[in-house]
Amino acid sequence: MQSHPARNVGYRGRPQFSFRRWTWRDRAAALPEPERTAYLQFIARQKAELLPFDYDRLYEAKWAAAEEAIFGPVMDLLFNLQRDPNPHAGHEYLIGWDIGDEADYTVGAPLCLTCWTISDFRRLPRGRGPLIKSDIREYSAHWNNGTAVIETNGPGGPILQETQRLYPKVQGWWTDAANKLDGVTSICLRARSQRMSIVKDAAAMAEFQKYERTYNPKTQTRHFAAPSGFHDDYVAAVLVAVGSATSGGVAYIEMMKRQLEKQKEREKAHAEGRKA
Repeated sequence: MQSHPARNVGYRGRPQFSFRRWTWRDRAAALPEPERTAYLQFIARQKAELLPFDYDRLYEAKWAAAEEAIFGPVMDLLFNLQRDPNPHAGHEYLIGWDIGDEADYTVGAPLCLTCWTISDFRRLPRGRGPLIKSDIREYSAHWNNGTAVIETNGPGGPILQETQRLYPKVQGWWTDAANKLDGVTSICLRARSQRMSIVKDAAAMAEFQKYERTYNPKTQTRHFAAPSGFHDDYVAAVLVAVGSATSGGVAYIEMMKRQLEKQKEREKAHAEGRKA
């Protein structure tokens, strides 16, 4: 993208600058058929798969958002719910838990697997220690006896084992850079297509606004975390919920349920056909 002085003089004699932008629309207009149709299909796939600011930078010729502001472009789309501490009747829930130690908070995020909404958070005070497992049991049970998914990195490992003795529906989730990227991408894409909503909680919104993706050129890896001195407990709890719902054990169980239901439907249709 290059800037060029405009021919007309701007406000109070100050020079104006205009910008030539080359977007996917310009390329599409220049292509003959059938290349144009194939290119438009490619652009549609890219928009569905890329993070919003990556798509804008690559194909809309927009100023690149700071890589740190990873949720910035979808904040207004994502946080649009009023708080509702009660579960939807008959819906299945998954509660993502980020376990804190003495310096951090423990946060639970109840994700409705039918509506893909998080209408409440449970933030436990520091220093709960042995009480955390009973807190997890009570809050998870409140959400239609939902599955509690506990991040096992750090202090979450022992808490997982202790909670499993108290509550039957508990799973572990190990967070790494790969599934963090998958979770972040899923949240952004769902928010952009209005397929996920989160309660307008001030503390959660502040964490999402600051959550960043940084790049290490030596290792050629990307790191996801809050900036130094800030918390990311709410973000971590949501990532645990979304990750386990889309690619973890809970997602596998849901897939098996759908397959069994389809198998039952096929068997029913076959039996009815034999009767006819």
